[in-house]
Amino acid sequence: MNVYVTYEELKEYLTSKPGEAIKDDQLLKQFVIKTSRLFDEYCERKFYPRIETRYFDHPTDGLIEDAWPLDSNLITAQVARVRTDELWLDDDLLAATTLTTNNGATTITSSDYLLLNGQKYAPTPYNVIRLQPNGTTTAFKYTNTPYKANALAGAWGFHNDYANAWEDSQDTVENNPLSISGTSITVNDADGADKYGLTPRFRVGQLIRIESEYLHVTGKDVNTNTLTVIRGVNGSTAAAHAQNTAIEIYRPMPAIVAIMEMMATHFYRRRHSIGSDTDRAIASSTGILIM
Repeated sequence: MNVYVTYEELKEYLTSKPGEAIKDDQLLKQFVIKTSRLFDEYCERKFYPRIETRYFDHPTDGLIEDAWPLDSNLITAQVARVRTDELWLDDDLLAATTLTTNNGATTITSSDYLLLNGQKYAPTPYNVIRLQPNGTTTAFKYTNTPYKANALAGAWGFHNDYANAWEDSQDTVENNPLSISGTSITVNDADGADKYGLTPRFRVGQLIRIESEYLHVTGKDVNTNTLTVIRGVNGSTAAAHAQNTAIEIYRPMPAIVAIMEMMATHFYRRRHSIGSDTDRAIASSTGILIM
């Protein structure tokens, strides 16, 4: 699922008249999924967190990118500048869990490395790991083969303020307990206010987190205060949770929410247009793009 705007939010966005009722729930659910994946494809990155272990080769001798153009007399010096205390990542990192080097033989503690966004220490996402010069492990290493010598487990994805991306729902698990296979979560108030006083706090399509487990909300019953969920999504592992465990809600970047509302509305409004194609805009004979 991993939508950047829920279908309930889209319904509110589409409603322009008092008492107006949008009844195309299934269609709206399809559009919010479709627009979210189109946005991922266009940007060539994902804007939701996922738990994953990624592997990286040992940093090899080579030329530093910012050294170009090179004088032939300086090539040897430039090669010598390659750093084995830095690991450049191939995806957006939101939070690191476990870092190993030397083909899994050495675990590097979090106090021994720094996470960087380019050459900055904030904000997320990170794309560089730099080892501390006074740490226990000061260089990335390998044994026998340099391939996949380093491994990093963590939360991957793009968010420019991940420290505040998970919001307290103001609600808790009321199952006693929530079993590892349970797909129905009882809460205190399914349509109650969130921390900003907005209702409802829970919406179908949300990504929520209970301890370290991610779950997708696929249904909601405000009469019984229950949420129907898919367990252990986005690479996380389903687990049992005790009663009164806090529930957190993932909040995508506000700018992306706004873009998704506009894109999904465009597709929804055009679906009955003569000759329309919801996958692309149509160019008129004048060469003007019709939106």
